[in-house]
Order: sequence, then structure tokens, then C-alpha cells
Amino acid sequence: MIPVDFNDEANSLMYASREASLGWRILLTNIRDPTGLRTIDLGCGGGIYTRALREMGAGSVTGVDVSVAMLSRARETCAQLDHVEFVQAPADAVPLPGESTDMILARGLIHHFDRLDGFAKETWRLLAPGGTLVIQDRTPDDVVRPPGPENIRGHYFERFPQLREIDLARRYSTEEVHAALETAGFELAPDQAIDEVRTIHEDRAAYAEQMRARSGRSILHELDEEQLSELVSYILERIPATGPIVDQDRWTIWVASKPGGV
Repeated sequence: MIPVDFNDEANSLMYASREASLGWRILLTNIRDPTGLRTIDLGCGGGIYTRALREMGAGSVTGVDVSVAMLSRARETCAQLDHVEFVQAPADAVPLPGESTDMILARGLIHHFDRLDGFAKETWRLLAPGGTLVIQDRTPDDVVRPPGPENIRGHYFERFPQLREIDLARRYSTEEVHAALETAGFELAPDQAIDEVRTIHEDRAAYAEQMRARSGRSILHELDEEQLSELVSYILERIPATGPIVDQDRWTIWVASKPGGV
């Protein structure tokens, strides 16, 4: 197997070569409009959502990631934007002052943690009173959705069930997320879900190329080259032969606030 190395410069394009979708931007704005806010993109990867936050009007954005290679790519992604900075640090030990931000986005981050308590305490520390924490990740229920046109990713697990078990092992349930946030002192808003469009591929060939590059799909690094080729063929037999291919993912959104503020 080939576990993904986020510190490898060769992998840094995996999370920097696309745009945050319009649907995602609308959902975030409905949760809390970032216009004028001090924001943190925690676990920013290649800077896709750092860029999106600033484009959506955030007053400032600080991208935080533990990977030097990812931060190098993120700086390139956001090179034309002002009021954007980057900090190399683990997400549960960020060298920024307490109560120094109004919104924290943690997208695709929490499944990397063995425990959630350190993350919850650190986000609580960083947020000013009245601040908002937005967590976007998959639950076990999101992982086991049946494959189909709206869930092409489900075919990964249909063909290689061991990938499902690997993915399930790293996912937190809603109850576990709620418990960690409430213990830290957060007030919870109702959970939401989004089928976020990652990429609209022109055709099957374009989709296959993205798959072979393992672009933005860390789970694919669990397969060797022969297995990956087999998976690509398996999926191509199950998606439309003509027309664009919409690659989207189901995510759960947890929203929490730090009491206080005006």
C-alpha cells in the first residue's frame, strides 16, 4: 500500500487544483456570512478554502497546516490575495493569540485526529466570544451510502471493501463530535449535510485521469497501481458513457458557537 504523505511536495497539488463550489459557498454564507470576519482555515491543505473565504469577503484569513509542502502550495493558490497569511502548526496547538478569530473552518480535518478533545479545546481558545466553528467531515453513515450517479465514491468500497473499513475506522460519529464540542463549552446548532461538487469532468477520460492521479482522494493511496487501474475500469463501466461526469461527495456539517459577544 502507498499511504499518502502530505509532506511530500509531489502530493501537494492533490488539494490545491480545484475551486470551492458555489453550493458550498452558499451553504457557508447561510451558516454565517464571513464578510469582514477574522477567519482561520484550520488544516488548510493547498489553500482552496482559504482562497474561497477571502473571495467571499472575509476580512482576513489565516491558513494553518502542519505540512510545509501543503503550505507552499497554499501560498501559491492565494498569491494574488491580500489579508491572507499562513502558519505552520498542528491544528491542536496553533501559535496564535486566544480569542483572536471570529470564525474557524475545519474542513476534512477531524478524521486525522486520534481524539477530538485537544482540537475542541484549541478552537474554543482561538475563537472570540460569539465566534463560530464550522466542521465539515464524513460520518460513518456518509461513508456507507450506496454507490450510484450521485455517489461515485461509493464504487470504491463496492469493489474494494477493505477501503470501506479503512475509511470507517477514521470517521467520528455525530454523537462523538457533539460530545467533544459540548465538553469544551460550545453551543451547538442543528447539523447540516451537503453533497458538495468537487469537479465536473468533461467526459469519462477526464474522470479517469483524475482518478489515476489520486487527486484529492487520500483513500486511493491505500491501493497499489494495479488495484487503482482495476478500480478505474470498474467505475468506468458504471458511469455514463457520454456527457459530463459530476463528482460530488456527501459531507456532514457541524456548527458550534462560543457563547458571549454582542
